[in-house]
Amino acid sequence: METRIWKATEPAEVAERLIGEVSDFHAHSLATIFYVFVDPYPQGAKGCRILASTAKLPKVQAAIIKGLSDDRDSFEATPGVVFVIRFDPDAWEVMQPTEREALVHHELCHIDAVDMAIRPHTVEEHAATYRRYGAWQPALRLFGQIAALRETTDGL
Repeated sequence: METRIWKATEPAEVAERLIGEVSDFHAHSLATIFYVFVDPYPQGAKGCRILASTAKLPKVQAAIIKGLSDDRDSFEATPGVVFVIRFDPDAWEVMQPTEREALVHHELCHIDAVDMAIRPHTVEEHAATYRRYGAWQPALRLFGQIAALRETTDGL
């Protein structure tokens, strides 16, 4: 089956709104970010469904993409780093608006627009390990504190 890739207009619109609203994302306005749908979307390990992913393109790929731009002036002005956020169109289609926004927010959190790098997840853990050992890492304890605060204040 041939892979199809096309511009993800709705996720891009959500991202632009979040970049304007969320202070943690203001530096993202300086980054070049492409938003695309990929069909079929690749599965994760052991068939796990991945809803989206963010990558920093190598310089050669970034130069090729920018070179294909119709607007030579914007090509000259953009920084050398390009990020791409890929979305599963089938997953996007069935998600509620709040879920869509949360997914875009999650993917934007992977972009360090100041250092032009990819950020890893804050917390990476298996439910079985957490069930057995609880918040055994500092990041898990912090995540638990934030979750508890959110529950008591109905959001931050």
